[in-house]
Amino acid sequence: MRGAPVVLIPGLQSDHRSWQFQVSFLEAAGHRVIVPSGHHGANTIVGMAAIIAPQIPAPSHVVAWSMGGYIALQLLKDVPERFASLAMVATSAQPENSARTIERERAMALAEAQGIVASHRANLALSCHDIDALAPQLVAQLSQMAKDIGLEAFKKQQAAIIARPDGRPVLAAYRGPLLVVVGEEDRVTPPPYAREMHALVPGSRLEIVPEAGHCAPFERPASVNAILAEWLAEVDA
Repeated sequence: MRGAPVVLIPGLQSDHRSWQFQVSFLEAAGHRVIVPSGHHGANTIVGMAAIIAPQIPAPSHVVAWSMGGYIALQLLKDVPERFASLAMVATSAQPENSARTIERERAMALAEAQGIVASHRANLALSCHDIDALAPQLVAQLSQMAKDIGLEAFKKQQAAIIARPDGRPVLAAYRGPLLVVVGEEDRVTPPPYAREMHALVPGSRLEIVPEAGHCAPFERPASVNAILAEWLAEVDA
């Protein structure tokens, strides 16, 4: 296997299927890839991190997307020795704000009223730059993923995100390699959040993916894969 293992932490309502393009690409390139599991039903970010921590070999390249970024920052606080590097994809180090809480409460109400698939579809439409550009079979697979994770886990994850701590002090204290990736059209965690994380860590790298929203790993998989390949070649050198 090439270099340290690569750990891909998924986001809200997500499992290994959300990282499918990266898993296949990285494994074909000779990397050992781990997508943590079993944390979906935890009701705090601290609890999720505690479940994921034993699944991360020391050291690993940790790549975290969206809610996964909040978990990664907790892991960075709890088990810093497990990090060879950190990549934050479409996420933020900030705590929750009132506007996002209102949006999350609406999403939970929609899921309660119309079902998890309808809620997931609405969230996907918000998160993607152009949901119609996604292959129908991919959308169906992602909807099934959300259904498999379920309504109760979705509500627990939303509550955990709302109550998450401010991750900026933890990130500002980090002196390892940091990659920050954001979609140019991300409306969930827009580029200013990425620029803030980049500014907190001297020597970090910022990559902005054109024509991508919050879901760059499957909206623009070739672009994200190229960024990760270059990054891993550099940090494993």
